[in-house]
Amino acid sequence: MSRRGTPSMEDRLRSFPRVRLHFFYNSSPNYHMRRNVGFLALFACFTLTHCVLDPTRPFNDVMEYVEDCMEPYLEVCEESEGKVPDDLIFRPSKNASIVEIGPTDEDGNSRSALTESEMDTLFHLARCLAFIGRIDFEIETEKDLENYNHYKKSSGVEMAEDVKEFDDSKLSYSNMTEEALDEVWNIPFSHFNYDGPGRKINSQAEEREFGNGVGGNRVVYMHEYLQLILPELYWKLRDIASQALQAGKDAGLFDDDEDHEPISHLGIRVLEYLEYNHKEFGRSSQLGWHRDAESIYTMVITLAEPGKDFDGGEFHIKDFDEENVLEFLPSAGCGVFFDSTVDHAVSPLLRGRRRSFAIEFWDEG
Repeated sequence: MSRRGTPSMEDRLRSFPRVRLHFFYNSSPNYHMRRNVGFLALFACFTLTHCVLDPTRPFNDVMEYVEDCMEPYLEVCEESEGKVPDDLIFRPSKNASIVEIGPTDEDGNSRSALTESEMDTLFHLARCLAFIGRIDFEIETEKDLENYNHYKKSSGVEMAEDVKEFDDSKLSYSNMTEEALDEVWNIPFSHFNYDGPGRKINSQAEEREFGNGVGGNRVVYMHEYLQLILPELYWKLRDIASQALQAGKDAGLFDDDEDHEPISHLGIRVLEYLEYNHKEFGRSSQLGWHRDAESIYTMVITLAEPGKDFDGGEFHIKDFDEENVLEFLPSAGCGVFFDSTVDHAVSPLLRGRRRSFAIEFWDEG
């Protein structure tokens, strides 16, 4: 078994049921036939165990490097044991389908859902994935380079260096230092398509524009990595969502029927690290009115302190009548849980960087 629970090929083959091939050998008329059938059976067994039975197969190529990058932060989440604070407050709204997580009480105090160390760990995982995603990119042909330069020119996004940066020695699995991670994080996660379907300069992160005046944000996709590398934190986030949903149902905000099942029955459609920047990277720093298509519930945890790390960037959601707008600005480590089908938005950022973590739940069936 590998360090963080990903089964090795040896483990998978050892645990796979042994298949006896006597029938094929006895019924084959000659040696060559028996040999070919045997090789074919072994190949089918290998393909099944490696490509079908291993759920982490698409990520095995880089999972080891992500683990190495995360090594200094792993004990942080293991120590928390994935427990939700007993005194964490869940406050259902009286006017909209939303529950505040860790709101300020009457004395002006608030209890964070996540510790500062857990928030730092999420940010570090985002940096690791952004860095490794840049390493994975390769410009292989003159056509790739031509399309890349065309994108860079047409998008108005300026890179820190020329395309050669992708081949720079700093961008290597052996040099995942804090300095190198920061260097990649502080330049655009530029996104571009070439002759192939959806080829990206960064396979894990992008500067996302939604168009039609909706705005955009920086995003790092970390779904499978969070679950496999930081399981304690992953399940803690699901438990927070489960308690928020129950608080909403108790207050009559969410229906308790087959279309609104408990969190334990739902899959995760989206798991993203989000960042809004003020006038950086030539991109809008807000998110216009929209709904989270296909999702049932959404939870957003703020990972930066309002007034200290950023100004503006308030979370807006429409009330039951869709006539009035409610505004929320959770403290770092706190957040909101709401009906994904309700219109919501993020107001323009005025200063700094607004970081948050979003999870969308859906019924995969």
